[in-house]
Amino acid sequence: MKPQRANLFLAVMGVAVLLALAAGLSAIGTPEEARMLRLDRQRVDHLRSISNAMENYQRSHESLPASLEQIQQPSGFSGLHLNDPETKQPYEYKPLGQDDYELCAQFQTVLNARTDESGGNPLWYHGTGRQCFKLKVKTQSKK
Repeated sequence: MKPQRANLFLAVMGVAVLLALAAGLSAIGTPEEARMLRLDRQRVDHLRSISNAMENYQRSHESLPASLEQIQQPSGFSGLHLNDPETKQPYEYKPLGQDDYELCAQFQTVLNARTDESGGNPLWYHGTGRQCFKLKVKTQSKK
């Protein structure tokens, strides 16, 4: 009878380990989900940096650039990432007016108030797929 108890104990422990593993994966996600989330965070960081560079470019040139490549030219914004970290495709940029523009990227995850653990700016919340952000440079008043 003792071997049956040992087998039962091992079976129960095996099931407990499997349940713990499944609960852990559901709480933190799969490695693929973590990878997609990391890439989407990079995309938001890239777009945020591009937006900051747009502010500086507009202050220096009193206009928006015709293309993203222009903000990297002699003005010194060479550290910008203008391409998607995974696909290497350039982010989409479209000037909409003198101070308004749009930046677009492809996302694999959702970032919203419920999923944002960093407490970031809601401006950058996004769904999956192609998402565009309509932005406006802050013009400085001339004295």
